[in-house]
This record gives sequence, structure tokens and C-alpha cells, in this order.
Amino acid sequence: MKIQNPRILLVEDNLSQARLVKSVLDKSSMQYFLTHVTSGEECLDLIKNENEFDIVLLDYSLPEMNGIEVLRNLKKIQPGLAVVMSTGHGSEDVAVQAMKDGAYDYVIKKEGFVERIPYVIKENLQRRAFEEENAKLESRLRESEERNRNLFKTSLDGIIILNPEGKIISTNSASSKISGYTHEELANLDLNSLFQSTEGQKSFGDMIKRKDSEQGLEFELATKDQEKKTVLASFSHIKSDKGVDSSGIRCFIGIGVIFKDITERKLAEKRIEELLEETKAQSVELEKANKMLENYITGRRTQI
Repeated sequence: MKIQNPRILLVEDNLSQARLVKSVLDKSSMQYFLTHVTSGEECLDLIKNENEFDIVLLDYSLPEMNGIEVLRNLKKIQPGLAVVMSTGHGSEDVAVQAMKDGAYDYVIKKEGFVERIPYVIKENLQRRAFEEENAKLESRLRESEERNRNLFKTSLDGIIILNPEGKIISTNSASSKISGYTHEELANLDLNSLFQSTEGQKSFGDMIKRKDSEQGLEFELATKDQEKKTVLASFSHIKSDKGVDSSGIRCFIGIGVIFKDITERKLAEKRIEELLEETKAQSVELEKANKMLENYITGRRTQI
């Protein structure tokens, strides 16, 4: 990201040096808007009332209020403002203090320093643009993480996070509701102990070893009260966004398990099958009865 046509505030009480800075900027390839003031008070008033500058070139030696005092006040008004401090030759201590107080950069006023101004402006505007973009990305990341946390907490499906060895490290409220165990109790459980069948345990163990993701697997789950529940589970391996192994593959850092209680659904499906069987049997009986009635009416005798 690049700041086009930067708005520069020059705070310099030496008019000849101010004209020299403007002359150098005019000769550069930079398209800019320059505002010049001669005191710290004017600078602060502009920032308070307009607050529309991309960078401030701030001289240390100012009347009534020195550059360090101005800088500290600027940072209170607009913490992210890019400020470059200029100091006289031999005032390196002032430059160090300015950096501690939040200046982006500094320029020592020695021979040829003015020629460096356009480059210093470009470098620090790039830095500011990068920091602003980074702040936006971090903000979006925090928002995304917050949304994920809320989804994790409020999901009606159980969510369990395990470390690479299969130990439970995090659970949500739905996990406790479905299993009957508290968060603390789940944290001390081996996930295998929740499975009713050895087949379920073996399937889960194999899945961890393969480091594959599995979707829509049905398991019999044993609750804390030893109630049997049917759950539909999906397993996904969590990989690091940063670390990679020797093959360049992202490192495996954990397992996410999402499961929903489908016990009622399975009971309903079973009841529907039973009803279908009953209906089928009733249809056969009804067909026999109809045949008998037809034979009675027609006077025919048919072996049924």
C-alpha cells in the first residue's frame, strides 16, 4: 500500500531552512501537499482541528516549546501519526529520546541533510502504510478469532479439540450436554472411553495414525450415566500455519472433533422402518380380505 500525494506538515522556525526543504521536495518526483508552521503551538492546533496530515517534519529547536514536548503532545492527539524529528549536529541524544517518545525517524542537520528529506519521507510513509495495513489485518484476525470463539461456545454440536497424542485439551458446552461430563471431567478422559464399541475405538485410533480427516462417521457414545447415544462425528486434523516438517508439509498440531447427537433421529428412523413393515403386512392382509370378498360376491371359490 502506498500513500499517494502525501500531506506534509513542516514545523520549522528557520524560514531559510523551510524554503530549502520545499525547494528539495519540488525537485523530487514526489507529488505532495505542504503546510508550514513556525511553532509547536501552531502544529498542535492544526493536528487537533484538521488531523489530516500523513507525516510531520518536526524541528527540535522551536520557540517556547521544543520538539520533544511537541512530539509527546502529538502522540496523545494522534498516536499513529508519522513524525520525523530534525536536530542540530551533535544532538544525537535528542534524536534517541525522540525515538523513545514515538518518532518514526530522525534527521541530523549536518551538511547535505536536506537532500535526504524526500527519501526519509518516502521510507517513513511506506512504514506507516505497512503498519496501518498490518493493524487492519490484525483487527480482522481478532474479529475472526472472536467469531470462532463464539461459534465454539454457542454451537449446538459438540466440539472437542485434542492434541496430537489424542488427549482432550478443549471442549465446548454442547460436548458436556451431550456426554453428561463437565469440562473438567472431559479434560481428564481418554476420548476412546466415550466409544461404546471396540470398532469405534479402533476406527478413531487408525484415523489419528493416518492423520486423515473423516466426515459423517456414526459412533455409539457412552455418557457419564452409561446412557447409549448415537452420534454423527467428523474428525479433522489441525495443521500449523507456520511450522513445516522436513518435507515442507505443515506440521500436525491437533485434532478437531465435531459431533451431534442423532439418537432421536435414529430412533425415529427405526420407528419409520417398523411402521413400513407393519404397513406392508397390513397391505398383504388387506389384499387377502379383498380377494375373499370378491370371491364371495361372484360366487367363486378360490383357494387362498
